[in-house]
Amino acid sequence: MIRQTGRLALLVLCLLLISATAVAGGKTYIEFIFDASFSMDQKVDGRRTRMDVAKEVMEELLEGLEDRPDLEIALRVYGSKLTDVVGCKDSILFQEFGPVGEVRPSILRTIRRLKPAGMTPIGYSLELAAQDFPQEGNNRNVIVLITDGEESCNADPCAISKRLQDEGLVLRPYVVGFALSALEEASVRCIGNYYPAYDRESLLAALQSIMVEVVSPPALIVEAWAGGVNVTREAKIELLDFSGYPATLDKVESTSEFIKLMVDEGTYTVRGTFAVGPDELTASIANVFVEKGQTTKVVLDFGDLDGRVFLRAYAGGQDVSNQVNIRVEQAGRPVRAPWSGSPPQTTLAAGVYDFIVTLPIKDREPLTKRVSGRVSPRQDTELRVDLGELPAFLEVRAVYQDQDITSQCTLDIYRDGVLAETFAKGRDLFRYDTTAGAVDLNADYQGVGKKLAGVVLRGGETTQATIDFGDVLGALRIRVLAGDEDVTREAAVELSGAAIRPTLRGNRFEVLLPPGVYGVTGSYRGYPSRMEEVEVRAGRTAEVTLTIEIPGKIVLAPSAGGRPLSPDVVAARVVREGRILREFSVSLGRLEASVNPGVYNLECVYRSEPEQSRLIEGVVVQAGKAVEVPVVFERPGRIQVQLSIDGRKSNEAEILLCQDKNPLRSLRQPGERGLFEVGVLAGTYELKVVPSIPGFTERWIEGIEVKEGQLVQREVRLEASKLRVKLLSDGAPFKTDGRVMIYSIGPDGWEAAEYVCDLELIEQGLYESKLREGTYEIVLVNLGEGFKERRFQVEVIAGETTEKVIDVGGMGRLRIRLLSGDEPFSTEGRFLVYAEDGDYACDLEQVSPGNYEAKLPEGLYHVEGSYLAPGVKEVWYRDLEVFSGETTAITARIGGMGRLRIRLLSGDEPLSTEGRFLVYKEDGDYVCDLQEVSPGNYEAELPEGLYHVEGSYLAPGVKEAWYRDLEVFSGETTSKTVRIGGMGRLRIRLLSGDEPLSTEGRFLVYKEDGDYVCDLQEVSPGNYEAELPEGLY
Repeated sequence: MIRQTGRLALLVLCLLLISATAVAGGKTYIEFIFDASFSMDQKVDGRRTRMDVAKEVMEELLEGLEDRPDLEIALRVYGSKLTDVVGCKDSILFQEFGPVGEVRPSILRTIRRLKPAGMTPIGYSLELAAQDFPQEGNNRNVIVLITDGEESCNADPCAISKRLQDEGLVLRPYVVGFALSALEEASVRCIGNYYPAYDRESLLAALQSIMVEVVSPPALIVEAWAGGVNVTREAKIELLDFSGYPATLDKVESTSEFIKLMVDEGTYTVRGTFAVGPDELTASIANVFVEKGQTTKVVLDFGDLDGRVFLRAYAGGQDVSNQVNIRVEQAGRPVRAPWSGSPPQTTLAAGVYDFIVTLPIKDREPLTKRVSGRVSPRQDTELRVDLGELPAFLEVRAVYQDQDITSQCTLDIYRDGVLAETFAKGRDLFRYDTTAGAVDLNADYQGVGKKLAGVVLRGGETTQATIDFGDVLGALRIRVLAGDEDVTREAAVELSGAAIRPTLRGNRFEVLLPPGVYGVTGSYRGYPSRMEEVEVRAGRTAEVTLTIEIPGKIVLAPSAGGRPLSPDVVAARVVREGRILREFSVSLGRLEASVNPGVYNLECVYRSEPEQSRLIEGVVVQAGKAVEVPVVFERPGRIQVQLSIDGRKSNEAEILLCQDKNPLRSLRQPGERGLFEVGVLAGTYELKVVPSIPGFTERWIEGIEVKEGQLVQREVRLEASKLRVKLLSDGAPFKTDGRVMIYSIGPDGWEAAEYVCDLELIEQGLYESKLREGTYEIVLVNLGEGFKERRFQVEVIAGETTEKVIDVGGMGRLRIRLLSGDEPFSTEGRFLVYAEDGDYACDLEQVSPGNYEAKLPEGLYHVEGSYLAPGVKEVWYRDLEVFSGETTAITARIGGMGRLRIRLLSGDEPLSTEGRFLVYKEDGDYVCDLQEVSPGNYEAELPEGLYHVEGSYLAPGVKEAWYRDLEVFSGETTSKTVRIGGMGRLRIRLLSGDEPLSTEGRFLVYKEDGDYVCDLQEVSPGNYEAELPEGLY
């Protein structure tokens, strides 16, 4: 296979050749007719379409074409549907003739946008193409048609081509058939010089050949063939001139397919040699005339490269050539080579091969040998293969009389007194592969040996030998009876005095033994027989019968209330003298137990509710007999209780079954809500009902009489005891988000009280819950602002509702009116209310500007005013009494409010600072910061009084400035103007040479007194600035 890169290089070489060779007397015009019909959409290699491959090849062709004045090209496309012309008239000259450099971009753009779309009007396209060529001058007009199908528009392209050639309009066209069938090829081959192509490589090769033939200087193309294969690349080729001397070559082009020699016109001799391994073949052609402007092609044929191989095979001195199988490999890969004749022969291409020769041997591993050999062209090669000695085969059996006992024996094989092979037990036949000669055999059966000497083995043959133990072993047959029944097949037997176990053959146990006396015992279903002694003699069969006594069987027939019981609900066991001998088991739907003959007691249990047991004494069992024993139980009755609590079915209780007030067990709940039941035997019972929810007490139900198998039903209704609490304030229900908590009081009094629950809110002021009877403590918690925790004791009576009314006291209102001067004042501080004992009650809430209120229980309170205004940290209003249904009001004055303003100037301009104005009271307490309300204006609203103001970091270098004794009057604005001097700008321009320099360092600015002010900041490359108050830095 030609590599793609090689073909591309060859194609470019051919195009360069076209560009370098001018046609004598005129130009060369090449028009490409390109197929864009719908069939070009088919796949070539399973991945790409024919169109993709053809476009790729055309692009490579055009991109390698040199721009020359004596060569012009054009492009015509049919089937493209890129214009309004469609169908059989769709043949468009997309690019007229022009120099390669001018038209190449246009042709490439056209080719790249082509898509398979239309018909195949080949004849019509040929007629139009003939009109595309220039009509003047001595030119060579060449059509190159690339198509993947036959004419589809009823024209005769072959006739049209012939007419155009006869009229001298075009030279014989070149046709490249791309992926055509044989029938399609026949329809286009007559158009002109035909080149088949099937993939990208062959399409390149076709175009290469066409380009070589269209325009070419005097050239000689040489191909070398051997054995039907092109060997140009491997052959050594020489060119001699007419005088026999090596010819002068202008240029040499070579591919794997041919060598192209650029020579002068003249007569030459072409001579070549081709090496096949150590063999060298020669071929030559004389009187080869190369004409000016023509390309001459010669083919050197080195002839056939095949040679014949004869193979003779031997084994054990015998010629087995006609019996062997032969495989041929070359470099590890199989080579197809049919063999025939005697001896076997085949024909192979010259080279080195491996021959694998195999001699089949029936039922054995074959003999195989691999040999290597060289095949020379047109010569005979004989191979001789020695497969070695033929093996001899031995098959051995061991028998006792007519019985095959091979699998129970071992076998040792000796040759010349030396152990050659050992076989273990378990084989149906002993097979031994060896060489010809004599061997001795020694077989062993359970320690008894038997020899067979002088067995002769022959190569290529199978010798069969039988070793008979009939004179050294005897046979023993054993039969087992249980009563009168033959149970041999179900029994087990053992031998004393031998390591061999008898095997069951038919209805008897059999075993082969050395002569002697043996003890035989048997067992059946776990019952043993007595030992029998028996003598075994060589060559004879001894028989013995073993007898086993079978135990008797007890079958139970349980019933309850006259009805049979399922064996699954009854358990029983056999006892004697207090020992459990055997458990009963279910067999075929019955309870059975097998025991030896004798007298037994039976313990039986009926798994009813309640469980019942019976003891049956004196059951007599006879050998091999079954005795049926009836067991009578009582049929249980049931007590069923339907429980309802507060009128609804409920499971929230435990019901105990009692007898004489003694608890027996709890009733179970079968699933239905409120339903309880229990199984009982006949008798009189009581039920104890124990509720599991608060508010209910235990209940006894007595005198419940149950007969055998009877269902007795009872209904139990329980009503709860409740505690109801009403909270009142001023005679009306008291609304609260607090809790009414209940604690139980035990025998140890209040200190051991345990929390029970919170009463549930039924409606405003009404709380209720179910409780058991007893003494409880009511605890009122978090009733509201100003309410303390309160406790009350109450007694709850079973089945009744206990009601408790609690008056929590009247509610009043506390109000404080806050004034600044005579105006209501809204504060961001707090009014905190405390009870008389100092406990915090609540905050007063602002209900309107300056008015703060809270609803409180009647009583005495103290109020703390906290941070009511700037500089007012804490004010107390004590002993404020609140009366039920009334409002207690006081007025609090914090003094008139005035405004403090500072106007900050830099020179005469307002200055906004990033620093602070901190306001302090006369006593030094911090009050607040002045806030900037407009550029340079800083204000705060303050109570009337005397203040000091600190200006902190008002400008770079101004750390601290104080403005003291500023008095604020109610309703007035106290103003002060502060000047910090005019602001200027300090700039440093940093240069490196004459260029601005940006530095990663710093410019640090200090005041005249050495205090650090700030860093200069870079505002543009090399420029560093800061705005500063006027002064020295």
